Amino acid sequence: LSFFGKHNLSNLSAAFAVCREMGVDEEEAYRAIASFKGASRRLEGVASNSFSVLYRDFAHAPSKVKASTEALRENFPQHQLTVCFELHTFSSLSAEFIHHYQGSVDAADQVMVFYDPHAVALKKLKLMQTDQIKAAFGRDDLVVMSDPEAMLQWMKETITFPSVVALMSSGSFRGLNLEALK
Repeated sequence: LSFFGKHNLSNLSAAFAVCREMGVDEEEAYRAIASFKGASRRLEGVASNSFSVLYRDFAHAPSKVKASTEALRENFPQHQLTVCFELHTFSSLSAEFIHHYQGSVDAADQVMVFYDPHAVALKKLKLMQTDQIKAAFGRDDLVVMSDPEAMLQWMKETITFPSVVALMSSGSFRGLNLEALK
C-alpha cells in the first residue's frame, strides 16, 4: 500500500466491505487497491530525499489532525516529526472551539501553528493570544506564526534529520511557497 495510518486502513476495510456487498470479485478489489495512491492532500507525500519527507494533509478537524499526526509517528518512529498546522476554518479560529485541539498533536516532536490575523478579521472573529493557542493545544513548546517566510526560516533553523514534516491545512499558509520548502 502507498498509504498508511489506522484511519486510512479503517477506510480501506470499509471500502472492501462495500465491494463485497456489490459483488466485486475480491481479487479485483485487491488489484485496484494496489494502484491506489491515496486521496489527494490526505497524507500526500509531496517531496522526499534520503533524510527527509514532506507531506501535506487536508486535516483541519481535531480528530483528523490527531489521526494524521499519530499515523506519521507510527510510520516514522525514528524521525523528528514536525507538524505545521494552519488554523483556517471558522471553527478553528474561534476561541470557543480551539480547546478541541487539546492533545491532537501530542505525537509530534515540534509543532508550529500558523495563525493569520487577516483570516481572523475576514471571519469577523476575536483575535486570540499566543498563550491562549498554546494552552488550547496543551503544548508550551508550540510555536505560533503568521508569516509564511518566517515559517520557512523557522523550519530551516529547527528541523533535524532524519525528519518528517507535515503541512496540515484546508488553506495555503497564506501562500506559502511549497516549491521553496521542497
